[in-house]
Amino acid sequence: DLDMQLKRIVDAVRAAGELDNTLIVVTSDNGGLSDGAAGKYGHHSNGGWNGNKNSPLEGGHRVPFFAVWPEHISPGITDELAVNQDLVATLAALVGTEIPEGQAMDSNNLLPLLTGEGNFRQREYFVQQAGSKNEVMIRKMPWKLIIQSDPKRSQFEPKSLFNLQEDPHEDTNLIDQAKIQPVAKELLQDYLKIVDSGRPTTPGR
Repeated sequence: DLDMQLKRIVDAVRAAGELDNTLIVVTSDNGGLSDGAAGKYGHHSNGGWNGNKNSPLEGGHRVPFFAVWPEHISPGITDELAVNQDLVATLAALVGTEIPEGQAMDSNNLLPLLTGEGNFRQREYFVQQAGSKNEVMIRKMPWKLIIQSDPKRSQFEPKSLFNLQEDPHEDTNLIDQAKIQPVAKELLQDYLKIVDSGRPTTPGR
């Protein structure tokens, strides 16, 4: 159904003579649902990552992101960190619109990354939350710390720590390893400072 709906959109844009003047993005807001029955037949909605929708693990929020713009985007693959909220700054840059001060502060312009033109600025860190269980995360490569919070966001307890460079599938939780404790403590303090400051989490904002 998704394929057919996307085809209808592309056909309509082509019929209007605007296909070469249109940036098309296909992505998702979170990881796929767990489907054991489908898994028996080789379909894994999370692409093989650990966790599914509502999970703070990579399978809960790592999703495909396809961008097509004839004559502007060359075929290729990148491992750069990008999130849906980045589309605000990206589309604003695309049409030449200034984002009002204080708005979309966590949105990073992906246009230079997609087109190879201009200066793309990488995030040094990223903060996010999972689904409905009040879990929050800070990613500062190679580390990712999962923190258990509460509905009032008054408690923050480190829950899991992963080295995404060495363990991208998140099979080994390092939170209880004594030699890694300083890393978890520093990431927790970084998270609290970032959230309390209210400052933008994207470079140059």
